[in-house]
Amino acid sequence: MPTYKLGSEGKAYYNSSGIGGGGSWVEMTNFRNGSFDLSAESADLSTRATGGFKALVPAQLVLKFSWEMVVDSADAAYAAIRAAAFARSTLGLRFLDPSEGPQADVFISKFERNEDLTEGMKVSVEAEVVYSSTPPSWYP
Repeated sequence: MPTYKLGSEGKAYYNSSGIGGGGSWVEMTNFRNGSFDLSAESADLSTRATGGFKALVPAQLVLKFSWEMVVDSADAAYAAIRAAAFARSTLGLRFLDPSEGPQADVFISKFERNEDLTEGMKVSVEAEVVYSSTPPSWYP
């Protein structure tokens, strides 16, 4: 049995109540080219004792999600993401592989529509962690 996973196996879910608010998780089937970036900011603790080298330590973690969706106003997930972008509201978001992955309460920081002449209309979406009583975590 293979131990690798293909991108097509990934799943994305949203929850209008956030990750700690109950509610139901809805799979975004109108979802393509998803990714998340978990990176650490650094704090400089350089001193003369570091011998002229910059000494950094990990500080806050930064989690950002990005994906594309086909423009389809009949699709519930597309409508929910678009509404959250315009209302500046919070959503719970999970990117799974399909059994595990990051989850966080987010706001939609980018909702960009592409209108190429020879392609179907798509939106590029980015979501970033929002202030919440439930911190991001690795699901399950």
